[in-house]
Amino acid sequence: MLQYLRLENVGPAPEMAFDFAPRLNLLTGDNGLGKSFVLDVAWWALTGTWANGIAIPPAEAAAPAIAFRHTSADAGATRPTLAVKRADSVGLDWPQLARARLLAHGHDQNEWGSLLPALLEQQAGDTDLLATGRAWLMGREDQAGWSQVWQTLLAMQPGDADLLATGRTWLTGRENRAEWAHVYQTLLAAQPGDAELFATGRAWLAGRDDRAEWSYVWQTLLAAQAGDAELLATGRAWLAGREDRAEWSHVWRRLLAAQPGDTDLLATGRAWLMGREEQAGWSQVWQTLLATQPGDTGLPMGELAKLLGQLTHVGGRAETVHGGRADLAGGSASRGPRASAGPQDRLGLYDRATQQWRIGKALPGHAGLVVYMRVDGGFAVWDPQRNAVSADGPGRPPAFVFTADELWSGNSACEGLVRDWTSWQREGNNAFQLLSRVLEELAPAAEEPLVPGEPRRIAVGDPRDYPTLRMPYGEDVPVVHVSAGMKRIISLAYLLVWTWREHQEICQLLGQRPTDELVLLVDEVETHLHPRWQRCIVPALLTVMDTITAGCRLQAIVATHSPLVLASMEDTFDTSTDQVFDLELTDGQVEVRRLPYEPLGTADDWLTSDAIGLRSARGSLVQEALLEELAAAWNDPALTEPRYRELSEKLASSSMRDTDPVRSRWLALGERRGFVS
Repeated sequence: MLQYLRLENVGPAPEMAFDFAPRLNLLTGDNGLGKSFVLDVAWWALTGTWANGIAIPPAEAAAPAIAFRHTSADAGATRPTLAVKRADSVGLDWPQLARARLLAHGHDQNEWGSLLPALLEQQAGDTDLLATGRAWLMGREDQAGWSQVWQTLLAMQPGDADLLATGRTWLTGRENRAEWAHVYQTLLAAQPGDAELFATGRAWLAGRDDRAEWSYVWQTLLAAQAGDAELLATGRAWLAGREDRAEWSHVWRRLLAAQPGDTDLLATGRAWLMGREEQAGWSQVWQTLLATQPGDTGLPMGELAKLLGQLTHVGGRAETVHGGRADLAGGSASRGPRASAGPQDRLGLYDRATQQWRIGKALPGHAGLVVYMRVDGGFAVWDPQRNAVSADGPGRPPAFVFTADELWSGNSACEGLVRDWTSWQREGNNAFQLLSRVLEELAPAAEEPLVPGEPRRIAVGDPRDYPTLRMPYGEDVPVVHVSAGMKRIISLAYLLVWTWREHQEICQLLGQRPTDELVLLVDEVETHLHPRWQRCIVPALLTVMDTITAGCRLQAIVATHSPLVLASMEDTFDTSTDQVFDLELTDGQVEVRRLPYEPLGTADDWLTSDAIGLRSARGSLVQEALLEELAAAWNDPALTEPRYRELSEKLASSSMRDTDPVRSRWLALGERRGFVS
């Protein structure tokens, strides 16, 4: 899932920020303010590729940057993979097979410590597994995987007194174990403010200055005891003589964040930059100094064009720059140096020399599927099992990008809608049954179902059979001849089924589990759709993945101009999982606003809401202008009778209906003011 997206000096505004909700995100705003651009960047953040042309910052823009976080494929790759074919052959699903494998290998096998946490993720709350894990901990304190099993159990049973005591006991005598910092930081996060743990951490720091985990423990303590003079002095002392350590820049930046403007620290940072242009963290120190002292022309540039593309990872986390302020991505240092798992913070910086967005290390793509439905009828698909950020092997393209014609007629990646639909239908296989159910789910109304008809030829010179849709009036119409709105929806239905089907096939071939996540990006979801269809399309999209595969989590980021799309969520909008972003032009600047969602009842009310922003729901601009004149006169205590009669004549000759309430209200105003007897 895409958790956040920050853009600086690229796109329609100097800065744009989105903290995405886990289920539905609606983007509204006038044409030209950047909704499609945001979707393009979101696709890039999730996949590392551009589906609609690379985003090129203005020539005068300083340090363009895109920061983001998503669930990355490299995190998923650390989970154990099991042979799907073997599981099917014995009638076991993945969790059952993993449990059998655990029991077969025995508790003392090296892989046990990694398999149990993965199994608990699938069967959270399983009392037998929890008890097995607790029993395994006893007597195996020095075995590989102990800390991983302990941390998993504590995450499943937060605050458990026995587990916390077990962790405290484990710390004693194991100070030189690499995982000591992990266990310590987990305990401190579970028991914030614990004086004994503070003392334990401070004692551990003494004499271990050259341990790789030193900076993490120190940062954890400083985060918990902000401004502590002794810790600040310890950090300053650590900097001296360790300038070539990878974590030097992190400690320096933490110190500067705790003591902003400190002249000694600023001088230390400047001195460190000299001659270290190739060292990890150089660009972050440079940016921090520049943010602290904007406009300073005395800062060294080094080989900045090359270095701006770097992203330095420390213990599975990444350094990012937000709002001109350098910080450790992911927030609190108490998260610790855990192995890479779950959300990953990334920073992309634009290299003008190559006109490319660069992210130091190869960017792992999103752990789940990504489907991008573009407004021009084209689509793009990312599959973590079939695609790579760079084409690093045979048959592994960066992503699948289809024009509207390619989606229907096929290309090197797929047979296309026409051939696949026809062959699936004639074979009567699961793919066709699934496509039929998805079409039914996405139909606008029960009286207007999307039902496949019989395939048939449509031209003498074309040997192909074409799929058809059975229309409400009883005729089977070839899909190439149906309306633009129907084409768009059946294209989406086909692509979702094709994407999931291909993903399952490849997972079986590779012996890996299918993903349980899909991100759907949709530009102008209402395009070509009748108002009735606009009113139901987004709720249908949110449930369609349960039709394709039960349990697959869907995150949708949808751009819209339609009041009916906004109104359609009134019964199901959940503020904990959904939100609305509005891109608005204010004083010549595009601003991103997060709007509160409140049911308004009618499409008219949505037209005049902050999300759409019309001054009135009138269809006629002439009527709207007249209403503004009438409203100004209504509120004018010095309104004269001649002016009242002038406006009355305009109202009489307008296209407003005779029953329009404006007419009766205007007459009542005249009676109150004595202009009408």
